[in-house]
Amino acid sequence: MGPKGNCSPPGNLGSRLPRRFLATCRKHASVAPRCLLPILSGWRTVTLPLLQFLLEVRAVTPKERPKAMLVMGLSFFFLCSCSILMGGGQTTNLERAHIPSKANRYILSDLPEWANFSSLAPCRRSGVVKFLNFSALNRSFSYDYFSLIQLQLSFNKKYRLKKKEREGRPFPPAIEEAILFRAKSEIESGIFSFYVPEIKRVHLFWIDPAQIDPKYKKALGKALVSGRFGQGHPILISQCMTQDEMEAFIRSFVREDIDFRFISSEMFSAFDQKFNLDSRFQLFVDELLKGKKIFFYGIRNVFPNGFIRGRFQKEKTD
Repeated sequence: MGPKGNCSPPGNLGSRLPRRFLATCRKHASVAPRCLLPILSGWRTVTLPLLQFLLEVRAVTPKERPKAMLVMGLSFFFLCSCSILMGGGQTTNLERAHIPSKANRYILSDLPEWANFSSLAPCRRSGVVKFLNFSALNRSFSYDYFSLIQLQLSFNKKYRLKKKEREGRPFPPAIEEAILFRAKSEIESGIFSFYVPEIKRVHLFWIDPAQIDPKYKKALGKALVSGRFGQGHPILISQCMTQDEMEAFIRSFVREDIDFRFISSEMFSAFDQKFNLDSRFQLFVDELLKGKKIFFYGIRNVFPNGFIRGRFQKEKTD
């Protein structure tokens, strides 16, 4: 919001101005458009002659008054246009203007493109993941680890949809804040983007290596349709793919109609389960899958190196 304008005219001009004009000026001075500020501040060079002309318009005959009003309007439009062009580079695009946002303290800075990959998994993320500040959110709203994982996932899904609608144009802070607090409302209402299986036993499979290793991909596909693993609900894990990307990838070589659940890149965090900042992106699966018997099956005896945390049991597939 710009500085408040000074609506006190010089000399005795105030006694010649209509009271309604002065009252309106004082009321709206704080929200005057940028193009008016140079005019309102330049009483001697711009505004004084303009107001004097306005007073003279009232003195002309009714027949001549429309022409006089037209001249005054065109003059005002010309002055306003000039003030915009000569405004010293000041932006008038509200979408690009920086507006302080309450969400700033809850959303971490985006990773640069060159660093948008997993050092623990052999993959690069296809897009930006919006990571949340779990510590700040926990202090403000007392969310537990499970709720924060769900919030980050929901926020990212809504963020991508909005970005698609805007065709890649940058977000003003107000829109980003609205997306976050809409996701927050859903979490508080018990609406989650990751549905925890009802079955007591769950089976975890890491799918990132299948993107670059044909043998791993073949072994993964074989394990997922094997009756040996049918007693537990299959949950697939990726540090680089979104849920939509994971489903598209797995359906490209697993044709069976299996109810997979997806732990995607939007569910990892640099904060641990006690909301302390760590040096790696990780997920505590026992906090996400509370009360479940968790078995992690290593395809070709390959297990994630450090980014899957918590209590679970490792099993070989061969």
